[in-house]
Amino acid sequence: MRRIVYLLGCGKQKKRTGWVGPAEDLYTGALFLKKKSFANLVGAEWWIISAQYGLLDRSTVVEPYDKTISDLSRCDRFLWALGIARGFLFKTCRKQATWIDDPENIVVHLHMGRDYADPVEIALRTAGFSNVLRPVEGLGQGQQMQWYSEDRNIRGGLNSLDYTLVGAVDE
Repeated sequence: MRRIVYLLGCGKQKKRTGWVGPAEDLYTGALFLKKKSFANLVGAEWWIISAQYGLLDRSTVVEPYDKTISDLSRCDRFLWALGIARGFLFKTCRKQATWIDDPENIVVHLHMGRDYADPVEIALRTAGFSNVLRPVEGLGQGQQMQWYSEDRNIRGGLNSLDYTLVGAVDE
């Protein structure tokens, strides 16, 4: 059976300078809170993608920052994304010195803007994660807010894009 993992893009709105706490509580914007709520409601394993910190476990203690992906050069974006893919590979497929899973067995949902998703998807695919989906690709912020709020998403747990994948997930 394949694992489904959500990668949530960080948000511009954050706690004030001086705050220190778990990454999942750092971001205060409405869209991030909707993504976080949705991931929790569907019971998905989820991580945060941050321009400053890269791949973040939601319990990792962090501080506010002002860096965005647009602050990075094209080359730095690629290196940033490779670091995310490497960390994700080790955190999802390896335990201590033993490989416990294969990237082919993980379905990755990217819930982030295109500036973040493009380099992250390329790096993940390079690392062997071939099942990478972008459920909200092409939707504006308002449309994404609605997508995360729709009854079909909350009641069904998974979005309609996932239903086409259910056979593959349960193989």
